[in-house]
Amino acid sequence: MIQRDSIPPILRDIADKEILTSLFMDNYSLMNGQMGVAIFFALLSKVSENHWYEEFADELLENVCNNLSSQLPIDFAHGLCGIGWGIEFLKYRGFIKDDTDEILSEIDAAVMERDVRRINDASLETGLLGIHAYVTSRVNTTRVDSDFNPFDSRYISELNEAIARLSSSIPVSDINSVWHSCVDSFDTKGGLSWQRGISIIQQLQYYEQ
Repeated sequence: MIQRDSIPPILRDIADKEILTSLFMDNYSLMNGQMGVAIFFALLSKVSENHWYEEFADELLENVCNNLSSQLPIDFAHGLCGIGWGIEFLKYRGFIKDDTDEILSEIDAAVMERDVRRINDASLETGLLGIHAYVTSRVNTTRVDSDFNPFDSRYISELNEAIARLSSSIPVSDINSVWHSCVDSFDTKGGLSWQRGISIIQQLQYYEQ
């Protein structure tokens, strides 16, 4: 394993570029926007042991949360489900210590407004699997009130039935399997992109799973 003090220069180059540009993005999504960049800096802070990167991740995350809007799409790649899942991912990895129920309550409400029985897209990026990934992350999160569930049993049942209708079995949507699907998508990115940075971190196994 490469030592923590031997961070590839390309990761520093990516970080320098994103520090200059990412706060000016008008895209807050997980796969192409500030939510994804926040995750990149959070992971980079661990592998580099540079707390300043974590502080920048916090700044990006605060900006994302301040710009949550019902005008954003629901989907995972471009919208609210991906943003909310990204917040739960950071909590799962220990970067967020607080209960996420309050900050994600508006996303929960927006997600439940969608009639999942009428969705015919089964994909993670834009369809039911993305909604299922977000809902699963919210149901399984640690919270102060362990009896609280942001989604009623009828909604959960309808979501599971909708996925079963579109595939032979309900796929695994635990937070690690969804993360690996995201990384697979990031692998296709090149240049000095933060997506490539995440892929490099993952490939070199800097960050313990």
